Amino acid sequence: MEALQATNAALKTRGVRGRIVVAKDRLFLRGTFTASDGTRKDRRIPLGLPAHQVQLLEAEARVLQLASVINSTGIVPEELPWDAPTPPTPSDRAEPGITVSSAVEQLEADFWQGKVRTSAAERTWARITAETERLPQQATLTMDLLVGVGEQQVPGSRTRVEFLKVSKRLAKLVGIDGTDRLDALRTPYEPEARDIPSDAEVAALLETVIADPTWGWCSWALATFGCRPAEVFSLRPAGDGTAQVLTIKRKGKLPTWRTALALPVAGDGPGERSVPWDVTAPA
Repeated sequence: MEALQATNAALKTRGVRGRIVVAKDRLFLRGTFTASDGTRKDRRIPLGLPAHQVQLLEAEARVLQLASVINSTGIVPEELPWDAPTPPTPSDRAEPGITVSSAVEQLEADFWQGKVRTSAAERTWARITAETERLPQQATLTMDLLVGVGEQQVPGSRTRVEFLKVSKRLAKLVGIDGTDRLDALRTPYEPEARDIPSDAEVAALLETVIADPTWGWCSWALATFGCRPAEVFSLRPAGDGTAQVLTIKRKGKLPTWRTALALPVAGDGPGERSVPWDVTAPA
């Protein structure tokens, strides 16, 4: 299971000894530990969770909790932390439900299920997290809470649109009814006009930096061929208004050559500049 491997890798980076394994459809922490009677051997410690991907976040939390106890005492306690009875608090009895933080954990597991952790996917999840952080994390997740926070966002703003979108997804995931109340808060959104510099402004900027002996060519390549910053180091102008550049569009993929077209803003034309080195195209 790819998600299990990722969880174990995260635990390793945090200095946890042992790894989570699956046995008889249950999750265990396997490693060499010392018991209360002083015996030290390889053992499997039950985490009290079924072997399901949505339980991995809770499994990771339990392993970290147990690791803290073991680091303090040097032994595995006879009663595991999650087996100790926890008396319900008055708030638990008065308002049963799921907390925001627990719901977000479920959302995270649902989001990554079947996905490869590309940089693009990481950015998408970061945008979702930015919206969930508007909610009080330890509060019980209710539709009243989602609507109340949604109403605090500026009507017609992208912020409100994105918050309502994520809130609706979160509510559906954990089974909270009344998402039509979130739909009612949506108002037309008009994106702000981008302040794009004119050709004259770009040309004026180039005039101030083009003479730099080290990076003048880089600025010229960015403006002339519309290169991404990571592409300028492989630029190969052809002298006919085109150039070849190496581009990487997806994480884990080999770089490929693409054709870039020169823009008229450069003034002197593509044949007047060159990069300090050359990259040989693969045969």
